[in-house]
Amino acid sequence: MKKAQIGINAGIIWKTLDSDLTDTKINNVMKKSKLKKEDFYMALGWLAREHKIRFNTTGNTTCLFLI
Repeated sequence: MKKAQIGINAGIIWKTLDSDLTDTKINNVMKKSKLKKEDFYMALGWLAREHKIRFNTTGNTTCLFLI
């Protein structure tokens, strides 16, 4: 996958989170974004490295939040 596509996918995740802040569980965001698992996690890493998102883990559940 090209670096540019990872950036595009990061934008998809960002827009998904921005449009629905009621359910930010990582698995649900992945489903809503309609990205493949591998593509989703590469884009998530991009957002984390850029300090665009934060993670909140409670028990076995991880939620994503925009910064």
